[in-house]
Amino acid sequence: MTRRSALTLIAVFLAVLFVPGVLTVVERPHALVDNRAPAPAPHPHLRTLADGSYFGALGQHLQDRLAVRNQAIALDATLDESLFGVRSPEVTRGRAGWLFLARRSVECDLPSLRRAAVRLLHDAPRGTTFRLVIGPEKQTVYPERLRARDAGWGTCSRDTMAALVHGLSHRRDVVDVWSPLRAAATAHPAIPVYYRLDTHWNDLGGSIAARAVLDSLAPGRWDPSALVSSTRPPNTGDLTLLLGRPAAEATRASFVRRPEVTVDGQGDRSTAGSSGPWLLAGRTVVVHDSFADAMRASLDPYLGDVTYVAWEDLASPAAQATLRSADTVIVEVVERTLTTEAAVGLHR
Repeated sequence: MTRRSALTLIAVFLAVLFVPGVLTVVERPHALVDNRAPAPAPHPHLRTLADGSYFGALGQHLQDRLAVRNQAIALDATLDESLFGVRSPEVTRGRAGWLFLARRSVECDLPSLRRAAVRLLHDAPRGTTFRLVIGPEKQTVYPERLRARDAGWGTCSRDTMAALVHGLSHRRDVVDVWSPLRAAATAHPAIPVYYRLDTHWNDLGGSIAARAVLDSLAPGRWDPSALVSSTRPPNTGDLTLLLGRPAAEATRASFVRRPEVTVDGQGDRSTAGSSGPWLLAGRTVVVHDSFADAMRASLDPYLGDVTYVAWEDLASPAAQATLRSADTVIVEVVERTLTTEAAVGLHR
C-alpha cells in the first residue's frame, strides 16, 4: 500500500468517526424519533448516578440526537426489504400504497372494548356534561383498502366498531364518530378522511369528528358554511417512520372560520370571544391523545373556554384540578388504547 493510499484510508476513517459527532452537536435535533419525541437531556442526581439510570438516559438522548440516525435507519430498512424481504412487524401494507398499523388483539374483542367504554363513562366527573369519543382505527373506516390476505381483519374490525357504536347508541354521553367517518369514506372514496401513510384521521376527518361532538352537545349549532379548506405542508406519515423510511403525502387543511369569533389559543388552552353567535358556555376540558390534534381547528371556535389535557399528563395535580373545575368534559381516546386508559381511569 502506498503512503498516499494509507493516508487516504486514515482520513476516511477519521471522517466516519468524527463527522457524525460534529453534526450531532451543530444540527437541530430530530422532531420525531421512531414516531416519538426525542429523549431529553437528563439532569444528573446522586440517586440516578448511583443506580446507573442517568447513564442509560444519557445514552438514549445522544442516540436520538445522532445526526445520521434517520438516514442509517432508512438505509437499513431499504436493505432489509429489498435484499431479504424483511418488513417492519409494526406496519401492514394495504392497497394502492396505503399503510396501516399492524393488528392489535383488542380490535376484534367487543366485550373488552364495551367494558372499557362503560368504565370510562362511570368515571365521569360529577356535575359535568360528559362526552366519550372513541377514535376508530383506520381499518375500521377503510377495510377495503387492505389487501385480500388482511380482509378478514378489516371486516372484523369494522363489524366490532359498528357493534360497539350500536350497543352504546342509547347513551347521550357517547359520541359516534365512526358512522359519519365511514359514511364519508364510502360516499367519497377519492377524498380520504384518514392519511394514507399515517395512523390518524386528517384535518377533514378531524372536522367530521368535531361536528359529531358539537352536534351531541348542542344540536343544530354547527355551521357547514364556516368550514373552509386551504393548502398546508405535506404530512410525514408516522407509519413511514415506523418503517424507517420517512415519506410525506400531500394534504389540505380543514378548519372552521367564524369571522365574528376570535379564538385566542395559548398552548393547551384556548378561549374564544364572539360578537354575536353562540359559544358553548362554561369551561370545557378535553382529555385526549394525538387524534384530537386534527379536531381543534374545527372545534375550538365553538367553545368559549377549552383546556386540553393529554392522557400522559392526567395524573398531575394540576391536570386533576383542571378536570374538577370543568363544566363540560370531553374524553377522546383512540380505539387501540381504550382498554389501557380505562383500566387506569380519569381520577389518578
